[in-house]
Amino acid sequence: MLDPALFRRKPFVGATTAALATGAGIIALMSYLPGFVVVALDISALHAAFLLLLWSGTSVATALLARRIPPTVTGQVQLAIGLLGVGVGQYMLFGIDDSSTWTRFVPGLLVAGVASGVLNAALGREAVASVPAGRGGMGSGANNTARYVGSAVGVTVVAVIASRSGFDGWNHAALVTATVSVLGAAVVFLLQRMRVGQGESASVTTTSAR
Repeated sequence: MLDPALFRRKPFVGATTAALATGAGIIALMSYLPGFVVVALDISALHAAFLLLLWSGTSVATALLARRIPPTVTGQVQLAIGLLGVGVGQYMLFGIDDSSTWTRFVPGLLVAGVASGVLNAALGREAVASVPAGRGGMGSGANNTARYVGSAVGVTVVAVIASRSGFDGWNHAALVTATVSVLGAAVVFLLQRMRVGQGESASVTTTSAR
């Protein structure tokens, strides 16, 4: 079902890590957002749905526009940038208190939405491109599984953290999930740098041999 040898391929590990961090980061926090704002801030269900739409709708629109990203920006770099931007948006959702209104969430959700669009546009492509020809289904399946596993674990962690102490719980959950996103970006970027470095070394070796 999944060839373990794929985990020796840095692009595959990077794409899988990005999917895992996406699920455990922004998806986990957004899954908890509507219920939190309705209960803790007495925001109407309509406004709660609007807040979620700000993130998801912006993500969809940005993903459609992401095709205009220059080809010089590799898929792995796009993953890292997307995760980093998502993390920034989540950090902007920190600091909620009993005086906050629904508008307090708007800037962070827009930033996270744009970054999510950039991230999602690259995830599917990299899932297929990171595996050998003819194994695209395996790469896509592994990527989706990583995202679902991350979401399942992340939602549980967020629920445990956020439900314990009201606003402090939400703020802690925002910090934890933002950190997951940023760490995911760091891992993907590091793997990309290692890959580039090894590619350059191989190129120098080949040139010297000639």
